[in-house]
Amino acid sequence: MVDDDLRFYPYSSSELSDDCKENHYLPYGCTFLGCYIYGQYGIFVQCGDGDIFALFKDGKTKSLVADDDRCIGSITTSLCLSGAENDFRISVIDLDDLNVILLTTDGLSNSYSTDNDLHQWAVDIADYLKQEKGKEMIDANLGMWLDEVSINGSADDISIAVIVIGEEAIPDSKPKNIFSRVLSFISKSI
Repeated sequence: MVDDDLRFYPYSSSELSDDCKENHYLPYGCTFLGCYIYGQYGIFVQCGDGDIFALFKDGKTKSLVADDDRCIGSITTSLCLSGAENDFRISVIDLDDLNVILLTTDGLSNSYSTDNDLHQWAVDIADYLKQEKGKEMIDANLGMWLDEVSINGSADDISIAVIVIGEEAIPDSKPKNIFSRVLSFISKSI
């Protein structure tokens, strides 16, 4: 896909830096955030910046994947770099104590000065979901909320995935169909 794009829309001379001449995929670099939920466990995988965090049943929020000290400002590990397979951070989490999981690109986190402010998103989403028609309210307003955050914050695009783990999510340790446990998945990119 990148090769096709470059064939139809090659770099102009002003866009070519020395780094791009050596690795023409560099401007197409991206973060990877992913999760796989099976049984009572979630596997969380990340390469690059962005955030994977959760609201726990005790009301606390916490990052689910370790930070990467190499991701500072606009400098980040990326899928486009050689050796990217060595840059993935992985964690396995017992879902029993979680309510809401968020996977977000760095446009969201760069709009806040603290992790507590960023993590408030999980608390707010959980509060909305407790309300009658809360999911519908989130579906109807998420794009506007992300636009507002971006305009007043990072001015960057934002993608977010929200996974809600319900009370019936883990009735026993036997693996069940993922769709019986993942009650909501919302994605929005501006």
